[in-house]
Amino acid sequence: MTTLQPLYFPDALISSWQASQELLFFDKIFYYLPCEADDPPEIDGEFYQGYPPIPFQGELDKFKQLIRELKGNEAEFYSGQLSTMTVNHLENRDMATVKDLIETISGHKDAKKIDSLNHREDIWQARLLLQLALILAKEEEELQAELEAIAHKEEALFESLKGEAGLPLLRPRIPEENRSPVRPEIIFKAWAKLCLEDTRQQHWLLTCSSAGTAEILFEENEILSNQRPIRLFRIPLPFTENMTSEQYLKSRAEFRENAGEILSSFASQLAECSQKGLQNDTLKQCTALAAEWTRLFSSSGPWGHETPHSQLKKNDLGAPHLEVYLCNRNLTEMLGHFCKTEVAPVPEQENRLAVIAVKSRKPSTCKG
Repeated sequence: MTTLQPLYFPDALISSWQASQELLFFDKIFYYLPCEADDPPEIDGEFYQGYPPIPFQGELDKFKQLIRELKGNEAEFYSGQLSTMTVNHLENRDMATVKDLIETISGHKDAKKIDSLNHREDIWQARLLLQLALILAKEEEELQAELEAIAHKEEALFESLKGEAGLPLLRPRIPEENRSPVRPEIIFKAWAKLCLEDTRQQHWLLTCSSAGTAEILFEENEILSNQRPIRLFRIPLPFTENMTSEQYLKSRAEFRENAGEILSSFASQLAECSQKGLQNDTLKQCTALAAEWTRLFSSSGPWGHETPHSQLKKNDLGAPHLEVYLCNRNLTEMLGHFCKTEVAPVPEQENRLAVIAVKSRKPSTCKG
């Protein structure tokens, strides 16, 4: 039986609130860790699993020491804010900057090698970038939690003051969507280099929550084949922001039990698309399955839809959907071209076209 277990990209930090919507459709989500974890991430379990695509093994202590030294040299590198350092050193610079950073803080700098990075250094840099992005994402997550707590307190205060004479009706500032200050291409390239070295699994199904990041792969597919990826279907996802874990898990289990045949058909259809490409009746079958999903979804729930509408209007967000695209190139080809790296041809029996799922809150992100 085919299961839907995509690889999440390119972030090394994934949280239950971030991917709970996609998990209504997927069985389990894999994601990359920059290095082996001392303890499994709290989120890992039945629905999520993180793993390092290239384990450090004997060099793990050296990598951890490097991270400690990076965070310890605040006067030179940290400048009080990791996000500032990340923007200044990474946003508009190439991988040589990170090489220079590694050599500087480890005390071994060789100017002749800065522009001729060998494979081992390249992989180290990629893992360091992913680790820095993870640290930054955790800082951003903590900051957002603090802002939301303040917003809730302000909302309560303004509500209590609404009716008093002479006081204007004010609204608390709504925090913007969480956005990394580092350009997506930077983190994506680091992730891509690790993915090309992943010998544990050959992924053909991927998912992400950023249309901009998915577009990087879409463009690579178009460069290699002169064609845009084809959107197979678009299905609604639940609002989960205001659901408790217990409510979500109960609703998910009930929905997926009722949608068992639909999910099984989706899994078979996507696996066949990845193996054989687009067939004459593929889009028709996908459209029919999406319609069945939508009817069942509409009669289930309420999936939190009754609570966030005012919030969505303030943030100019729509209802969450999952859009699934079929590329006509495999993931290795596209990542190799993006990283300007020669890759060995994928054996014909293992050649699987990439299928990419993108979470969207726009009316449509289909461009072809």
